[in-house]
Amino acid sequence: QFLYFIVSSCFAMLRQRFPLTATAYRAAASFGMKRESSNDRARPARKPRKQRSKTQSDPKPSSAKPSAKRSTTSKPTFDAVSHKSLQAAETVFAEMAQLRSLQGESFRAASYSKALASAKWLRKEHPDDPIPLHF
Repeated sequence: QFLYFIVSSCFAMLRQRFPLTATAYRAAASFGMKRESSNDRARPARKPRKQRSKTQSDPKPSSAKPSAKRSTTSKPTFDAVSHKSLQAAETVFAEMAQLRSLQGESFRAASYSKALASAKWLRKEHPDDPIPLHF
């Protein structure tokens, strides 16, 4: 009986550890694939920008004047932003974040209750199959 207890505990430890490593490998692989895809997306987007800058470099005197006008018009708009409006924007963003977190929690609770109800229904319909109610 003591040997059976040791062997069963070893198997339980292995069952606990191997799914964790599998999920970790899957997460690392998906993260690596996501990073590669984002790099692949960014590289072609940079090349046409360089080509556009080369084509725009020919008419230098005409492009320099509107750029100076744009810079002078953009500075007063940035200076006109007051501290009160910034505080109001921060409070609005904080309230939006709170609403999103509440929506996420309610969605999680609803999905958990639906899963629990479906598990109970399956247990009633198929009593032979063991369905764990703890998730």
